[in-house]
Amino acid sequence: MKNVKLLAAALSMMAVGAPAHAGTIKLWMSSTAKPAPYASYTTGTSQDPAGPNNKYWQWNVADSEYPQYGTFQIKASGYATANDNGTGAFSQRDVERYDGGLGICDDTSCSSPQHSMDNDGKNDLIVIDLGVGHEYKPVKFSIGWEYYSGCDSTHTSNSCPDIEAWVGNSFNPALGWAGITGSWTRVLNGNPQNNIQPDKDYNFGSGSGRYLVIAPQTGSEECVAFSKSGSCTSWQYDYFKLQSLVLEKDTDVPEPSALALAGLTGAALLAARRRRRSH
Repeated sequence: MKNVKLLAAALSMMAVGAPAHAGTIKLWMSSTAKPAPYASYTTGTSQDPAGPNNKYWQWNVADSEYPQYGTFQIKASGYATANDNGTGAFSQRDVERYDGGLGICDDTSCSSPQHSMDNDGKNDLIVIDLGVGHEYKPVKFSIGWEYYSGCDSTHTSNSCPDIEAWVGNSFNPALGWAGITGSWTRVLNGNPQNNIQPDKDYNFGSGSGRYLVIAPQTGSEECVAFSKSGSCTSWQYDYFKLQSLVLEKDTDVPEPSALALAGLTGAALLAARRRRRSH
């Protein structure tokens, strides 16, 4: 009887103490050399299938904490709306890799170094797709380039880009922003302005999903200066290139070893009860 109780207690403690794993995927998106903090990040490759405006960036990754996944692909695809007021369907665009990171362009203009994600006349966005059955939460990101000279890695101002991000599990480009804001989780709020500086890591909020959308602030440009009468005298749009991204899969489901131990614990306790009844 005593031995059974001790076994049950020991197994219970082992089951409770089994850690929940969290797999981490680190993506590098810039064509410049990776600084030391990003040395372990995976660099992807450009994919350009037949057809217009469908070039995308792809990473082949393996999550050591979830070996059942094997090696799987993460895709970064580009889209744009027809306006900059946060409405309308998404039209596919090319994703190109520049010194500062990934930017959005079309087939006729991708060679220019100035292409980025912006909300100048329309909203650009990048959609990160982890694939069927892969649900991760974004942890942090960095940009490597922005347009205005008043913003750099040591100086923040209203000229720094305002960026927002969402995660979800069902993406339909035809629905545009209505399909995002209605059912997805916002993990980065660009309004009020978050003034993201280049070459610095920023954290996302809580949320997970198969897809991540990252974009300049939806809606129109930002007013950065007022006249004495209160009218806006200086407007600016948000421009940036996506440099790095960290994604993490965590789970509250017990590991198989923990489940097995929990089963043994239950069996031991049941045996103890039956023994007491028989005496």
